[in-house]
Amino acid sequence: MNKILVVLLSLTLALTASAQTESYNEDFQKEIWRVTQIIGSPELLDSLVSRIHSSSHLIKAFDQEIAMLNEGIIQKKRDWISSFRLGLNIFSADTYVGGNNESITNVGVLPHLGATISLDPERLINRKSFVRQATNQRQRVYHLQQDHKQRLKKEIIDRYYDYLMALESIVLNEQTLNTRKQHLSMMEVEFRGGNVTYDQLLLVQNQYNIWETEYMKSKISALKKRSEINIMLSLTDY
Repeated sequence: MNKILVVLLSLTLALTASAQTESYNEDFQKEIWRVTQIIGSPELLDSLVSRIHSSSHLIKAFDQEIAMLNEGIIQKKRDWISSFRLGLNIFSADTYVGGNNESITNVGVLPHLGATISLDPERLINRKSFVRQATNQRQRVYHLQQDHKQRLKKEIIDRYYDYLMALESIVLNEQTLNTRKQHLSMMEVEFRGGNVTYDQLLLVQNQYNIWETEYMKSKISALKKRSEINIMLSLTDY
């Protein structure tokens, strides 16, 4: 009779634990499905990456530097114009010695109309070189910006995969924990029935405690990885 009661009680505990496991796993399975959808969708990933890029202070700094360099290139192209000078002669003065050895000066307006042009040849000759140097500097900053964007994209993808692995670890640890819990419940029934020793019960209890700790670690790890993703996306939830 005692054996039958033990079997019935064990079966009841197993069914109860199984129902609880299904309830617990449902939320994690939904989250696993959601993260898998994000990882498997280039469109979703691109939208997340764009959000990260738009909130990155370093990328904004790159944009500002590129804008300044673009302005510098325009100035280099026009720099030679600043050395261009055009002069117009509308005033003249002639001095000569008269018959009485007197110095005579004739002043006139527009007696001889003339113009002068000056240009710095060095600026004109080196114009292309200056423009090329400024363009190369802009390209260097642009490539640095693109490299940073790629690193951010790789980082967010890596974090989603890490988060997915943490979620999978929660599910596996939860399944193992529930199995250990069922075993522990049956051992407690067996112990009360005098079929196992206290040392045997204590050993199973210790194994259950170990897996309970692993289960909590996996949940904390997943929470941490999700928080890291939220920080990258500059969100409190997503």
